[in-house]
Amino acid sequence: MLQNGKTDFNEAIKITLTTCMVVLYTFLRQVIDGHNPGVRPSFIRFLVDNATITIPLTILYTIGDEYNLYWNSALIVFVLAALIFKFRLKDIKLYPPADSEYRYEKNKTYITAYRSYVTLSTIICILAVDFRDVFPRRHGKSYHFGYTLMDTGVGSFIFMAGLVAPEARMSTLADSKFKILKKSIASSSVMALIGLLRTVILRYMDYSVSYDEYGKDWNFFLTLASVKVLSSLVLCVFHIPQNSWIISILIAVGYQLALSSFGLMETLVHGVGGVYNHKNGFFNANREGICSSIGMLSLYFAGLSLGSFIFRKREKFSETLRLWKVMAGIVLLSWICTYIAQAHIEDPSRCFANLTYVIWSIAHNMNLLTLLFLMEIIFFAMSHIKESARLPGDELVLVPGGCSNCFTRNSRTTCSCLLPAISKNQLLYFLLGNVATGLINQIGHPHERDYGEFYSSLFMFGYMFFVNGVISMCFSYRWTAKFW
Repeated sequence: MLQNGKTDFNEAIKITLTTCMVVLYTFLRQVIDGHNPGVRPSFIRFLVDNATITIPLTILYTIGDEYNLYWNSALIVFVLAALIFKFRLKDIKLYPPADSEYRYEKNKTYITAYRSYVTLSTIICILAVDFRDVFPRRHGKSYHFGYTLMDTGVGSFIFMAGLVAPEARMSTLADSKFKILKKSIASSSVMALIGLLRTVILRYMDYSVSYDEYGKDWNFFLTLASVKVLSSLVLCVFHIPQNSWIISILIAVGYQLALSSFGLMETLVHGVGGVYNHKNGFFNANREGICSSIGMLSLYFAGLSLGSFIFRKREKFSETLRLWKVMAGIVLLSWICTYIAQAHIEDPSRCFANLTYVIWSIAHNMNLLTLLFLMEIIFFAMSHIKESARLPGDELVLVPGGCSNCFTRNSRTTCSCLLPAISKNQLLYFLLGNVATGLINQIGHPHERDYGEFYSSLFMFGYMFFVNGVISMCFSYRWTAKFW
């Protein structure tokens, strides 16, 4: 369901503040589930994760939207009071020694939480948008221009893909350019196959799809596949992942010039030759998806540049603090650039992935990532509790959104923590959510019927409980879906 999105810059701030509330939910989860992971059964931990993360997040995006200010204010007070009571903040050494070892450096739990929250939010919204009784229309995808919550989805996934790409993690340094390209094509072919299957299945089922989003045959999976292949081709020529921000700027500016000064925007809006339809030729039928992939490529390189900076080895706490300060500076700069781009170039467009949208996506994702990083640093500071104040097992608790078993590969203890489970099988989780959404729409037709707030909310909670249950069970039994 597409609509005319709001072009007020304040709406972008509101959207980001809404999504950043997940940081509070992680604190809430940590406060409630504050015991040694071996104490709680996996099913109880699963229930706690859903009660403190999934349900509040679902309410935040749906029936609780108009009460967010009151709900979030009360939550802030509760979390702060609980932290003071539980961890005795007067006994915490809030400023660990600068040369102390930063124990989260290896696992980077804030990136795990970031990837999981982006995917979890997407899974909630793709079904909730069909329940008109509970999902605010202002959150739905915009038609051409504007700021909306669902417009952040594709940009966040592209940015995230670049952030954790093999080139960013320096895992391809020993590989030849041909081998890197071969791996990229192999992984992208899976995405392309999923995209083609999606198109064929939806066409066969006569499932309603808006052509104004990606085009007639194009979809999100084909965009992700094309961006991955194109990025690998560019890096084969310019093998500079650390400085890929230069490539990002060049692509974004060049593409914006094509949109604004060379008639590409007119072609995208009105069609080739001014004929507005999605029938005459492959390009005209899929012009939105094909051309927006260029803007998404710029966003991918921005994520890649940041990822290559984040994944540099840092062992000391002082080095970690410097990294956070740089990230906070990027957040401020990107928001300023978003405001300037909208004021002097054009409004953001997810449909066309213009320059303003690319900068806004960077600002939005960096905002969430930086706050989650700050949360991780706070948890690290809390780990320096004096022996007299430490409760039994507390040294295992302070893993943001998870437990000590989540990142211990040799641990024989089962774990069903939700955020690490989603991050481990992210593509499977996303596909499962899409399939479940399709089935619910085909059986229940929520976009045509009025279920009311109560039953619509029951649908949403049942749907989330199912997809989260499957992915947590896979993680508990160490099942990882490899698609290539």
